Amino acid sequence: MLNCDQREIAVPGFDSTCSLVCLENMLKISRRSDVRIREIIMYGLGVYENIGKKLFVIKDQPRDNGGVKFSMDLVEILNHFDLPCKLEEQTIENIEGAILGGKTLMIAIKPEKLYVDESDENGHALTVIGVEWDAEYNLTHFYVVDSDNGGLVKIQKEIMANCLSEDRYMVVTKNKVRFFNNEHNI
Repeated sequence: MLNCDQREIAVPGFDSTCSLVCLENMLKISRRSDVRIREIIMYGLGVYENIGKKLFVIKDQPRDNGGVKFSMDLVEILNHFDLPCKLEEQTIENIEGAILGGKTLMIAIKPEKLYVDESDENGHALTVIGVEWDAEYNLTHFYVVDSDNGGLVKIQKEIMANCLSEDRYMVVTKNKVRFFNNEHNI
């Protein structure tokens, strides 16, 4: 499997760090493994090498709960660390196309649709790293790295379609950054 982080970390002031883990995973998959979560947080807080903007929200401040939202802020962070990215409509077809195009991506899901015992009004972020097809080359499964549930997870296409957050966009690299070497495109 790709060298991805598989567990969330505790960051003071953040309720959730799944987006941070996904940002770091996207950078690792794209061969930018020198960038760590610490640098991502510092840039997002506006204190990285005296540059950056206040992109992250710290808990107990007036704006929001702690964490990162799916927005241009995520794209800005990846662009800063030399990984050109964009937002795209989050659909099964776009996710499959991005993976087949050698891109790396982060999606937003409704965790209660995937894991019955979990609910989070802010959603949950996953790094999509591969797909699987049947004998007729119909898409059947996605492979994702889920920082809440132990790493690599195989999700059926129909379940994934039901889990996608409708009002969110996926963060996807603009260019091909991966080359596949096995039957699951991981």
